[in-house]
Amino acid sequence: MRLLLSFLLLVIPITADFDDSLARNLMMPISGAAYSDSPQQCLDKKMAGAKVSKQVTVKCDGFRDKCSAFTFVDEQRKVIGISFRGSANAAQLITDMAETGFEKKVDFKDGGQVSKYFNDAFLDVWDGGLGADLSYLIMTYNGYDMWITGHSLGGALASLASAHIVSLDWYDANRIFLYTFG
Repeated sequence: MRLLLSFLLLVIPITADFDDSLARNLMMPISGAAYSDSPQQCLDKKMAGAKVSKQVTVKCDGFRDKCSAFTFVDEQRKVIGISFRGSANAAQLITDMAETGFEKKVDFKDGGQVSKYFNDAFLDVWDGGLGADLSYLIMTYNGYDMWITGHSLGGALASLASAHIVSLDWYDANRIFLYTFG
């Protein structure tokens, strides 16, 4: 197995580079902004000129828990993006962990399998207006890079979003920068 992996690493060039400065100074604050009911205030402090396009907060499980994300555009950096919020409280975290760890996985529409909780939460936020707003941003800001981020539950949803966007052929995978935080 190691020999095969070594061979694949020699044959398939790895083009994705981790940018520590981008992660620490922009993506982490953008990820944190998703916990706010007013993410624009957070963006103003760390990304002057970036504007929230839409914030979507929806009920995402059988309890009172909500999932949230926002889209944004930064014309100076030529970036559009999405930031997904993580679990909002301990009860949601426990539900998230229990369902993710012990429930049967479901097929993700864009390939593979995922916990039902993550799948449903992603679809609820996406269909709750996030997907439509991102489509608008893609058409309006053609040629911009795309940043996607999230923390904890938000990191899982960010990963699903990036796979979904590429699967829909909405964006070139090489122009998507995905940074998740645990």
